[in-house]
Amino acid sequence: MRLRAFARDYLEYSRATKALKTCQADASALKDFTRVVGNLEVKAIRREHFEQFRLVRLQQIKPTSVNIALRHLRAAFSWAADRGYVSINPATRVKLNRVPHDLHPRFLSASEIERLRGAAQQDAPLLNAINVALWTGMRRNELVNLRWADVDLNRRVITVQCYGNYRTKSGKSRMIPLNDALHALLTGILPENVSREDHVISLRYGTLARRFRQAVKRAGLDGGVSLHVLRHTFASHLAMAGVDLRSIQAILGHSDISITMIYSHLSPEHLARTVERLPY
Repeated sequence: MRLRAFARDYLEYSRATKALKTCQADASALKDFTRVVGNLEVKAIRREHFEQFRLVRLQQIKPTSVNIALRHLRAAFSWAADRGYVSINPATRVKLNRVPHDLHPRFLSASEIERLRGAAQQDAPLLNAINVALWTGMRRNELVNLRWADVDLNRRVITVQCYGNYRTKSGKSRMIPLNDALHALLTGILPENVSREDHVISLRYGTLARRFRQAVKRAGLDGGVSLHVLRHTFASHLAMAGVDLRSIQAILGHSDISITMIYSHLSPEHLARTVERLPY
């Protein structure tokens, strides 16, 4: 079997089991890999081919983007090894590029949040999306796919979950509690004759991003403020309020606590309480 045929098989599996964006990234990585190394027989692929791919792509895209592609290729060839296409995964020992970790992610201060809300005041759908993001830490894809079926106002909880062709990033569901402000917002915008399949946020993926950028510009915030910054804002303010990192991990849906650790520097009181536990 050659690479192009293997890619067709793997992408069929990817489409059936993964989120759309992950599937698209799988397809992009395999297409670029084939373009660089050629339509080789899968069983002939060696570690050196991934190194060749890494070096070529480093001339074209950022190291972080190359690492993302390599991770998708590693997953694809792990699947290949599990199903006997290859005896071992040739990408297992391929090293990723060294890139500095963003240990201090950008987040909005209380005054910046109010400026952003003010800039979105005349755009109710956008303002609703901003507030839901600020009060839940949901990703953009989760926001635009949130249905009223996922909102339980009586139990005061949102369930982020897979349905139909939509998959969460991790493929798992999680529950996010509603604070008083979000409960009041959702109660106020709940349509009278709502269908369970209706979306809570009326803006679609690209439209939400475009209108958010316009609001950021009107608010006079720096260019580094994306929708994902609202997720960082949610987590950062929880950490500064003393919420433990395990709870923040659960609400954000991080698969690994190490990802949530980027907010640890924002909870100095929590760290101080930790050292106070010493018995001597």
